[in-house]
Amino acid sequence: MREIVCLLLALGALAPPPCALALALGEDAAGSRMPVEEYGRWGYVDVPGGAVSESRWDYAGSFSAGLALVKQDGPYGYTDPEGNVVTEPQWGNAGSFSEGLALVQKHGKWGYIDAAGEVVIEPRWDDAWPFSEGLGLVKKDGEYGYIDAAGEVVIAPQWDIAYPFSEGLAGVQKDGWWGYIDAAGNLAIALRWEGAGSFSEGLGRVKKDGKWGYADPGGILVIEAQWDAAESFSGGFGRVRKDGKWGYIDPAGSLLGGSLSLAPEGAH
Repeated sequence: MREIVCLLLALGALAPPPCALALALGEDAAGSRMPVEEYGRWGYVDVPGGAVSESRWDYAGSFSAGLALVKQDGPYGYTDPEGNVVTEPQWGNAGSFSEGLALVQKHGKWGYIDAAGEVVIEPRWDDAWPFSEGLGLVKKDGEYGYIDAAGEVVIAPQWDIAYPFSEGLAGVQKDGWWGYIDAAGNLAIALRWEGAGSFSEGLGRVKKDGKWGYADPGGILVIEAQWDAAESFSGGFGRVRKDGKWGYIDPAGSLLGGSLSLAPEGAH
């Protein structure tokens, strides 16, 4: 999640202005340009240096693949780091670029455009997600499937719920049971889990008998399902909760520090 940091500008003993600056900090493919809100309008600031461009947008997002999502008078479009409009605001909703394509919505349907603003996949899907590992997750008539970058259906919509691909596998659910498919649409891990999460660092979160554990890509439960909650592995550790207390485990399932503790209020 992108952290929003508000910088309050004190201008003497009198009452401060009604709005200050808010910098949206995050990874920026444009290098040093960050979106900044000033008095309800958005522009970009150079970091370091602090030079702020004209605040002309209703909303401005971070740069991805050299383009940033912007909103003006309702519709969304894209701008380059120099402030040139690459795609005129025309979309009812839109997203950042991923693997060379960005989600766009028109008349309630979703499709994809390329970095030149050209529509490469016509908006015809009820819902859609950013491309991951060469495939885009899409929804049609209540079921989930996958398309390639040309818009061709690779895995027909058939799943009740599905996730984007991660580490060659995607979590899918049918009739209340979860498993994983490969990029060809074959079941790589049978539908036998009560819940599942995306694979990360070689392990996928799975739920069995009301508890969470971790499975390997072969579907073997390598960390016993014993946790009330579990998060994906990151940086070599997975965050877990039991009886209201949190801790971290390593890929062998060993608890870091040997015990759980109460998380500080507001911690995630």
